[in-house]
Amino acid sequence: MYRLSIDGRKVTDLMQSSGGTTAGSGHMLTVDLGSAAPRRIRLDFATMPFGGVYLPPSATMWRVPLQGGRLMVLGDSISDGSAQNTGAGAGSWFARAARLLGATDAWEQGRGGTGYITPGSYATFGDRVAADVVAWAPTRLVIWGGYNDNTGSQSAIGTAAASLFSAVKTGLPSCQVLVIGCWAPTASPAGSITNTDTTIRTQAASAGFPFVSPITGSVYDATGALITTQGAWITSGNVAGYIGGDSVHPTDAGHVYLSRRIVAAWREVLAP
Repeated sequence: MYRLSIDGRKVTDLMQSSGGTTAGSGHMLTVDLGSAAPRRIRLDFATMPFGGVYLPPSATMWRVPLQGGRLMVLGDSISDGSAQNTGAGAGSWFARAARLLGATDAWEQGRGGTGYITPGSYATFGDRVAADVVAWAPTRLVIWGGYNDNTGSQSAIGTAAASLFSAVKTGLPSCQVLVIGCWAPTASPAGSITNTDTTIRTQAASAGFPFVSPITGSVYDATGALITTQGAWITSGNVAGYIGGDSVHPTDAGHVYLSRRIVAAWREVLAP
């Protein structure tokens, strides 16, 4: 799937199919811009290797400089996308938040099923951070996990979070970091979810990282002081529209909503 943007405007809000049906085969998309004029073109892809651009003989193309630093998220399927939203990770909250934050160099490092102590089919955050995050030197980083860990030991979650945050501080001393607490896809989260949220918040404060809780919408600064409380992200009034049929993952509308909540929290405690 792909999404085309021209001069900063998306042609379609959601990702759209390339029309390809056979994995591994080559396909060509033709884009007719209608007339000759300078334009800024952007293509976002989901599970679609990019083979290059063919131009008519009279056309030229040059690179647009990146802006907004390198924004990255280390997360799980809430960032990587699911069957409940269109376009996998390219259709999740992260791509939208990157646009709102003015970051054209945005790296989505979410892997479904992973967490602080839960490897899923990949590896834990701590085992992933050196290769997936630090090696690529982001200037802004969101760390969002905990849902896949919430039934585990709170002590183990706390220890893993402390180790992860230490690795980020050591490897990326100048990086702006926002930690998001445990995802709560219902209006009445279980005690294990609220406990995990508190555990992560405690470790974020110890590391000197700002924190926002999806359960309450409370935003804390780098010292752990409460800055503002914006209200729960998922409520009885919006759950039907924002959470998919699996009762866990956001819908397309849910990802739009989450991008705005996360950017609002970011701007409370970090530079825009």
